[in-house]
Amino acid sequence: MKKIRFSFLALMLVVSVASAQRVSVDTSIHFGITALVKENSVVLRWAPRSYAVWRLANKTGYMLERAELPENAPEDWRKLSFQKVPGTPFKPYTLADWKTRTDTTNVAIGTAAQALYGQPKYAAGGATGIGLLNEQSNEQALRFSFALHAADLFAPAADGLALRFEDRSLDKTKQYVYRISNVPSTKGFVTDTAYVMVSPEFPQARTKVLSPFLEEGDGSLKIWWSRSANHTLFNAFFVEKSTDSGKTFKRLNERPLLFTFNEGQEDDFSFVDSLVVNGREYQYRIVGLSSFAEEGLPSEVVKGMGKDLTGPTPPTELWAKDVGQKMEVSWKADHTLFADHAGWFVGRSLSANGPFAPLTEKALSKETRRFVDENPVPLMTNYYVVFAIDDKNNLNMSPAIAGIHHDAEPPAKPIGLTGLCDSNGLITLQWTGNKEPDLQGYRVFAATAQNREWFQITSDLPIEPIFQYQVALNSLTEKMYFTVVALDFHFNASDYASTAEVILPDTIAPEKPLITEYSADEKGIHLKWAKSGSTDAVKTVLLRRSGSETWKTLVDVTGNKSNTFSDTSARRGIRYEYALETFDDAGLSSGKTRPMAIAGSDNGIRPGVSNLKGQYDKAQKQFSLAWEYKPQGRYNFVIYRGAPGQDPENIGQVSGAEHIFADTSLIAQKDGYDYSVKVIWADGGESDLSKPVEVRFTKGK
Repeated sequence: MKKIRFSFLALMLVVSVASAQRVSVDTSIHFGITALVKENSVVLRWAPRSYAVWRLANKTGYMLERAELPENAPEDWRKLSFQKVPGTPFKPYTLADWKTRTDTTNVAIGTAAQALYGQPKYAAGGATGIGLLNEQSNEQALRFSFALHAADLFAPAADGLALRFEDRSLDKTKQYVYRISNVPSTKGFVTDTAYVMVSPEFPQARTKVLSPFLEEGDGSLKIWWSRSANHTLFNAFFVEKSTDSGKTFKRLNERPLLFTFNEGQEDDFSFVDSLVVNGREYQYRIVGLSSFAEEGLPSEVVKGMGKDLTGPTPPTELWAKDVGQKMEVSWKADHTLFADHAGWFVGRSLSANGPFAPLTEKALSKETRRFVDENPVPLMTNYYVVFAIDDKNNLNMSPAIAGIHHDAEPPAKPIGLTGLCDSNGLITLQWTGNKEPDLQGYRVFAATAQNREWFQITSDLPIEPIFQYQVALNSLTEKMYFTVVALDFHFNASDYASTAEVILPDTIAPEKPLITEYSADEKGIHLKWAKSGSTDAVKTVLLRRSGSETWKTLVDVTGNKSNTFSDTSARRGIRYEYALETFDDAGLSSGKTRPMAIAGSDNGIRPGVSNLKGQYDKAQKQFSLAWEYKPQGRYNFVIYRGAPGQDPENIGQVSGAEHIFADTSLIAQKDGYDYSVKVIWADGGESDLSKPVEVRFTKGK
C-alpha cells in the first residue's frame, strides 16, 4: 500500500458535510447525516463529530435504519417503524480489503487506509507526560480529519470507511426517514442518533460553481471564485483551461484543490496559471466536488489574456550637479535593448523615498541623456530619478540621486527647552521652533545623569518643536536629562540646546511571588508558594480560572504564614489555572505570576439516581419509571431492564433534563421486570447501576 504522510494534507482540518437541496437534515451531538437524491437512488453520507465517536463506531459498526414516513407522521421520529438497511452494521474495510477492493495508489484511498491503520508517530519524538498526551491528541485529530476529507473526495474511500450507502430499493411515491447511530457498546459512553428525511420523487439537479472572475497579470492569469457562494456547495475544485476558444478544456490540477472553510474567512478562492503568453486569449472554468464525491456542472466561462506590465530597464548611472540656481541631471543608458522603449521622464522629490513628480508633460526622446531643472527647490536637497517608458506606458524607475546645494551654515541653537513626565512615563519636551527656511528637523538626545554621555532617542527628524518619549518607570532612575540639535537639509547641525531636567514619578512595582509546589487529590488542589521579596508588599491574593473564564480572586492570602492553601472547591476532572498577585503600599501590582495549570483528581465515579419508582399503567400499556437526581451538569440517564433473575439490558436513554421514562416495548413476561438506571456524564464519568426496582403487572393499575 502506498504510504501517505499526515503532513501531506495539512489543509484538511475542517470537517464539512454539505446539506442537499430538498433534503431536510437533523443532526445530533455525535453524528451528522445528509442525503443526495438521484434519479434511481438515494446516496446517504454520515460522519461522526469527534475522534472518540469515530473510534467507537469503527469498532462496533454503524447502524443505518430506514422508515417510511406516513401521512400523519409523529413529531417524534423515534416512534416510526425503522428497519435495518441491507449491510447493517457497516464497518470499515480491513487492511486486506483495502488492498484487494480498492486502488491504493489513489491519494484519497491511501489517506483513508493510513488514517485507520497507520502506525502512531507521537512516541518517536521522546515526549513524555503532558507533551506526549498533546502529541497523541493532535495525531488523533489529524487522523479523524484526514479520514473524513478522504470520504468527501472519493466515494470508494467513503465506502471503505463505512461512511456511505446507496439505497436503490425506494418507492418514488413515498417519503423516507433514515437514522444513523453506532452499534451500542457494552461499556463506555453512549452516543445519540441523527436523522435525515428524503423524497425520492424529486431528484436533485447538479449545481455549478458560482461567480468566477479573472484577474489579468504579466505572464499569468489569476482565476477567482466566490468563497461565500460556494463553500457550502463544494468541498474541493478542479480548474479547467481552454486554448482553442472554448472548444476543449484541460484540467490544470490533477488532484482537487482544497481550501480551509474556517468561520469568518472572507477571501475568495483563487488559482494562478503562470503558463500563459501575453496577448493570447485563454478561457477558464471551475468544476466543484461535493461531499458526496460527485462533480458539479462546469461554471460560467471566464476569459482573458496576459498583459505586458513591465517597463524597460531604467538608467543605473545618474549624476546631479549644482549649476548656479539650476540643477543638471545626466545619465547613461542603452535604449536599444528594448524594442518598445519610447523615452524618458525625469522626476523630482524632496525625499529620497519619493513620491517623484515628473518635470515634463511629455516624455523626453529615448536618445536624450541630459536634463536641466530650471526651478529646483532652493536651500534644500532635491532628489531626482529617471523613468524609462515603453509604448504601452509601462514605467520603470531608476535609483534616486541627490542634487545638493553648497551650504555650510548651520541652523541656530534651539532655545526654551522644557520637559514634563506624567504618571504613565510619557515625557513631553517642547522648545521654540527655528526660523531657517532650509530647516530639515531636529534630533533629540537623552542621558540618565548630568555627566553621562548623550544617546539619540529620535529615529527620524521631527519638524515640529515638540517631542514625546515613553520611559519605563519600574527602575531606580529618578531624573532624566534632554537636549536638542537642529539640522538643515545639508545636515549642518546647530549647537546643543540648554539641558532640560525632567523628574520621573516613583512607580516601582513589587516583586512577584512564586508558586513552588502543587498537588491534587480527592480532597482538592493543594498549593505552596514563596512570598514576594519586596519590603513594601502589603497584600497578596490567589487567583483562579477555568477554561475561557476570566481570572477571579479565590482568596486573600496576605496573612497566611504557612504559605500554603488547599482549594477544596475545585471540581473533579476540571482543569484550573492558578496565579498569585502582590500589591505594594502605593497600590502597584506585581502582575500575575506565570499561571500554574492543575486538574482536579477524578476517579470517574459519579453519584447515582435516588428514589427510583415504577408501576404498570394498564391504560397506556406501559411501565412508567420516575427518579430523582440533583447534581448539576451535562449527563444522560440510561435505562436497564431485566426479567427476574436475569442480567439487565440497555433499553434506552433520556436527557439529563428528564427524570421519567415510559417502557412501551413490552414482551410477554408474566412476572413483570426489574429496572435500574445509570447516569452517563458528558465528561466520561458514570455512576453504578441503581438498586433495581421491581415493576409487576398488577390488577387495577
